[in-house]
Amino acid sequence: MAISGNSRYLNIHQGVYQYTGPNGPVFYTNILANTGNGPFNTGTNLSATADNPSATTPGTPKVGSPGAPWSVSTTNSAVFSIDLFDPNNRYLNIHQGVYQYDGPNGVPVFYTNILPNTGNGPFNTGTNVSASPENPSATSPGTPKVGSPGGPWKVSHENSAVYSIDLWDKTHPFFNIHQGVYQYDGPNGPVFYTNILPNTPNTPFNTGTNVSATADNPSATTSGTPKLGSPSGIWKISTSNSAVYSIDLF
Repeated sequence: MAISGNSRYLNIHQGVYQYTGPNGPVFYTNILANTGNGPFNTGTNLSATADNPSATTPGTPKVGSPGAPWSVSTTNSAVFSIDLFDPNNRYLNIHQGVYQYDGPNGVPVFYTNILPNTGNGPFNTGTNVSASPENPSATSPGTPKVGSPGGPWKVSHENSAVYSIDLWDKTHPFFNIHQGVYQYDGPNGPVFYTNILPNTPNTPFNTGTNVSATADNPSATTSGTPKLGSPSGIWKISTSNSAVYSIDLF
């Protein structure tokens, strides 16, 4: 069955992993507990308690234990707890900020962040719960609140977006998070780009994240069949890191 809705808090654990290439760090972001790549899975869950009562500090995210050459990027990892029973906040507004720098051969290296409370403030986003939707459209990107990175990093606007979910809509009780991870095999190792949204301007990489009357994946421990994009050129789907996670909001 899908994750039970008889719990108050949706706890999003964002695990960011990195290895150091010759041109700088390479990142991989995962927010799911059920991908096929177990050592990189996180503790995202639905619970009676908040894993992090603060919306401004990173808390103690449950992240994986990757092996060499990967390590946990502690400053970019965090847990964000959402009160599903809050009578004043009807909408979950997910702001996905994607950042890039130009890697080897001019191909960009990406870092995806969906949280407002990591320890790396300049890269944080505006994800929040609110009385109103910050993007009423499920197909256009809206105006995401993203960070202001410095140095070689810049915002990848075509991969950033905001997606608003009505937490009170009982006709669509399931929040189905489709995480698409894409990779290209660079000259010094793989490079990854994570997208969880269906409405970025970069449509070949969009995913099937939705709210629905049914669960897209009835299992909380297996990866299911995520709806992913169709990247071309040097990019391909990283199947072991992609998954769909269904949450029963009621």
